[in-house]
Amino acid sequence: MPDGVISQFVHQHDYASTIFPRATNTIRMLTMWDYEEGEPFLAFAGHRFGTNLSVPVDNCSQGGLASPVDLETGKLGAAQSGHYVNQSLMHDAHPDTGEQIKGVRVPHWDATVAGLLAICKRMAYIPYVGWDVIVTQDGFTVTEGNSCPDLGHQTFTPLLKDPRVRAFYERFGAL
Repeated sequence: MPDGVISQFVHQHDYASTIFPRATNTIRMLTMWDYEEGEPFLAFAGHRFGTNLSVPVDNCSQGGLASPVDLETGKLGAAQSGHYVNQSLMHDAHPDTGEQIKGVRVPHWDATVAGLLAICKRMAYIPYVGWDVIVTQDGFTVTEGNSCPDLGHQTFTPLLKDPRVRAFYERFGAL
């Protein structure tokens, strides 16, 4: 019998398909545990979008775009391209489709954050995860959790500006 995995196909929300329809456009959501408060928190969120260079994936290392997500509002910032090859360019709109990125609000944002943090509470034994999330018409789905997520998204905002992030890394001797 051949090796393989069978899984349900996930349809991304219309906003993501409108911005770039030829890839599944995911949000990397970095969660950490706040040991002082005894609960998880969202430290960063960055939306990735595919491009004609990256099809069929949204990976920035393959030529995709990354846009910071405002953690409070769910609004997207300008998307960055080329940061893996030190040729960073900023885009308010998708360079291939012309669709607006900056200012778009991720649907179901509050419910997505709350749902993801609820998962983190149930898995408190894993205090640090980079989640890949797909927003759907009805909510969200998690495609994977990474135990050693790439920190390249700090081009948007340094993580250590948040005292909770600093405390987390200090606790584990990473600073």
